[in-house]
Amino acid sequence: MPAPVSWSMRSRLAAILIAAVGCGGDDSTGPFVPTELAGQWSWTVSNATGSGRSCNVSGVTLTFTGSNGALSGSFAGSGGQNVSCTVGGQNTLSNFGGGAALSTLTLTGSAISFRFTTTAGDWVSTGNVTGPDTMTGSATIRLPSGGVVNALTGTWTATRL
Repeated sequence: MPAPVSWSMRSRLAAILIAAVGCGGDDSTGPFVPTELAGQWSWTVSNATGSGRSCNVSGVTLTFTGSNGALSGSFAGSGGQNVSCTVGGQNTLSNFGGGAALSTLTLTGSAISFRFTTTAGDWVSTGNVTGPDTMTGSATIRLPSGGVVNALTGTWTATRL
């Protein structure tokens, strides 16, 4: 039979447990955890490269609705030439396409990912919400051209409008 635990030992154990629970408190150096993404965000892609191409995207608005439990979203181009690519030394401009719902959207802690398809290609973005008005991450773009799908990767950013 184990020896009985004295009251002073119980007091020490209680103090250790309270201190350990207290260590899990608010840590300003930890990752930002978003609580509200609803609203419009300006989304850009910089220096997406691959398959001999380099592309940038601007003039795209993401709109998030709902909250963490039931988050949904959509995208819309501004109607201009949103995609600028350099292929073989030639610069080309193309329209990003109209708007539609994000086909997938997940938010786990500060990690966010979403996917959508436009007339210009298939877009997959993964990254983090880094503050109440900023997100950033990696974009993978699949652009069809001449019967071939070209895969490009670059950096995306979004800022709240």
